Amino acid sequence: MVRYGNRPHSNFRRKFGTIHYNFPLNSPYGAPGLDVAGNRWNQIIFTNKNGDRFVQEVDKWDLGTGYNFYDLALAQPDQLIWTIFDDATAKKYRWSTKPPVCEEGLAFDANTLDELGKLTNQPNLAQTVERYNNFVDTKADSDFGRPAATMTKKIEKAPFHAVRCVLAVHNISAGLAINGDGQVIDIDLQPIPGLYAAGESAGGIGGGVTGSMIVGQIAAEHLTNN
Repeated sequence: MVRYGNRPHSNFRRKFGTIHYNFPLNSPYGAPGLDVAGNRWNQIIFTNKNGDRFVQEVDKWDLGTGYNFYDLALAQPDQLIWTIFDDATAKKYRWSTKPPVCEEGLAFDANTLDELGKLTNQPNLAQTVERYNNFVDTKADSDFGRPAATMTKKIEKAPFHAVRCVLAVHNISAGLAINGDGQVIDIDLQPIPGLYAAGESAGGIGGGVTGSMIVGQIAAEHLTNN
C-alpha cells in the first residue's frame, strides 16, 4: 500500500487572547487565553480589521460552502481577527480579558461598541453588531447564512469585549510519500533504500503518538528483516 500526502494542508489552532499555545495560568512565558469552542460560538461573532463579519460562526471544519473557518480567516486583511462578545457571555463562561488570562494588547473592553471599535481600530464594528443583532431577532442571517439555532443571543450588554483570535500552524499533514513498509518512495514510486518516515514526516499519516508508533514499528521491523 502506498500512502500519499492526501491531506496537503496545514492544521491550525485558534488561540484567543494569546499568541502562545497552551501555557498554564500565571506562567511567566505566556497566557493561556480563552476557551472559545463548540457551542460557545453561538454567543460570539468574528470580525476582521475593519470590523466586518466574514464567516458564519459555526464551529465545525466543513461549513458546506467549499471553505472552512481557517480559509476565510487567513484571507482577511493582515489576518487580523477579533472575537466579539458582551458581558453576559463573559460572565456565563467566566472569561476574563485581563492578564494573566489574556495577554496585554490582545483583549479590550469598552462601555460602548463605538469606543471598542476605536480601541481596536475597527471602524465598522458598531454597525456590524447592530446588523447581527437584527439577524438574531429575525433568526435569518442574510450575510453568511448562519443557522438560526446558533444565533441564541444578541450582543447587547455592556461592557463589550474584543479578543484577538490568533491562528497558528499546529502541524502539517503533507510530507514524504511512503509505502506500506514505511519506506520513503521516489517520484517513480520506488523505495529509497535506507530511508523511512513516520508520524508528521509522512504525507497523509498525520501526527499523534499512535500514528507515529505504528508506522515507526512497521518501518523498524522492515529495516531489521532486510
